[in-house]
Amino acid sequence: MRFCYHVQSNGSAEHLTRLVTVVKRYSPGCVVHVSRDIHAEPVDAAALRALPGVGLAHHLGGVGDFSAVDRYLSGIDWVEQHAGPVDWYVNLRDDEYPIRPLRHAEDEWVAAGVDAAFTHWEPGAGAPWSRYRTRSHYLTRHRRLAGPGRGAALVRRPLRWLNRLHPPVQLHAEYGLTLGTPVRPPADLRLYGGEFAAALSWRAALHVRDVLRDRPDVAGYFRGCLAPERAVLPTLVRGGGFAVLNDSKRFVLPPGAADPVALAVASGAHFAGPLDSGRDAATLDRLDAHLAQLAD
Repeated sequence: MRFCYHVQSNGSAEHLTRLVTVVKRYSPGCVVHVSRDIHAEPVDAAALRALPGVGLAHHLGGVGDFSAVDRYLSGIDWVEQHAGPVDWYVNLRDDEYPIRPLRHAEDEWVAAGVDAAFTHWEPGAGAPWSRYRTRSHYLTRHRRLAGPGRGAALVRRPLRWLNRLHPPVQLHAEYGLTLGTPVRPPADLRLYGGEFAAALSWRAALHVRDVLRDRPDVAGYFRGCLAPERAVLPTLVRGGGFAVLNDSKRFVLPPGAADPVALAVASGAHFAGPLDSGRDAATLDRLDAHLAQLAD
């Protein structure tokens, strides 16, 4: 089995290089596609491209809009055009780091007998999302008026209270300032929420790409949502009838943890974060030693 790791990066250039290097060390046959935010600090492009099977592209990043999905799709297109066939497509943030040798993680995904692994849920009672979040993010079409900033943050709470009265036109300040009007998903689309962190079989990844390319109504609906990346993969993969493991295999490190390595390893996840090569150098060194020991 051959894997592609798609890394969306807008943070530390040093940590990005460290992450890609360790991915290639423990999955030498994989390919890595790096989507670097054009507004982020310059990366060591020569060091990244010197690694076999690594591609680097620069894209416009964003918060709360469709940019994360566009970058995800660009990675799929890059694989088709430059990397040859792969069997799995895994997306990562650049502040994550493996906590198991990737060959072990890859074997676990394959052995699960599924086409995808990501944490997801149906909106409604018992879901992590409130009814307000579902309605404001995914049952409202948004037009961006201004990007994120201090002004939008100051009016966020008052606008939430106002929007609970269900006015026909709403102002939202979750990710900058947006103008929202009620919308419903396409009739044949059953909405799911979840995490963007995911491992997809290649056929599931192609299904997502093809639906968004061939169904303008579906792509248009998601482009009008807030944080569409939290719904695109769960909705389209589940809607495509693929078997899904409801576990992203990612561990979020609690701030100020006394022993973050022990917590991460005990989680049973494949990756942990957020981590940074400058701030968390000692933790990353311990993780490298842990990975080397498991790989022996």
